[in-house]
Amino acid sequence: MAKIKTFKKDGSPLFDLDDTKEIARGGEGFLLPIPANKKQIAKIYLPGCVNLNEKKFSFLSKLDANLFIRPTELLYDKSHSIIGIVMEYLPKDFYPLDSIFNKNFCLQNNISNLIKEKISKQLILAVKNAHLNKINIGDLSALNVMINNQG
Repeated sequence: MAKIKTFKKDGSPLFDLDDTKEIARGGEGFLLPIPANKKQIAKIYLPGCVNLNEKKFSFLSKLDANLFIRPTELLYDKSHSIIGIVMEYLPKDFYPLDSIFNKNFCLQNNISNLIKEKISKQLILAVKNAHLNKINIGDLSALNVMINNQG
C-alpha cells in the first residue's frame, strides 16, 4: 500500500491518499477516494501530464456547477508542485454519454428521445457557459460527458 501525501499551497498537510484504492484511470491521471469524504474525489495527474495551474484553476472555478464537475481545490506535493485536484464524486448511476449510442443500452435503461433531447440541450448550454467564461473545452467527447437515466 503506497500513500500519496498531498498538501495545500501553503505546505500544510491535506490528505494521505491510498493508491491501491484507485477508482478509475484516464490518459492524464487517476482517481482516488478521499478519506472520510464520500462526496469528493482526488484526481492525481500522471507524471508529465499536469496541465493545470493556478490561473487555469481560477478560470475553471467559474463554470456552472450544475453543468460541470469543477476542481474545488488544488493538490500539491511537498515541493509545492501541483499534483492533482479535488472534485465532486459523481454517484454510481452516472455513465459516459457514449453509452446512449447503443440501441440496446437505451432500451434497457428507458433512454427515450426526450431524454436524448434534454441531454443535447444541456450540452449546448454547457458549451455556451464555458465560452461565456472564455474557456475552450479541448476534450469534449462522448467519453468525457457523464449522464444518468434522467438526462
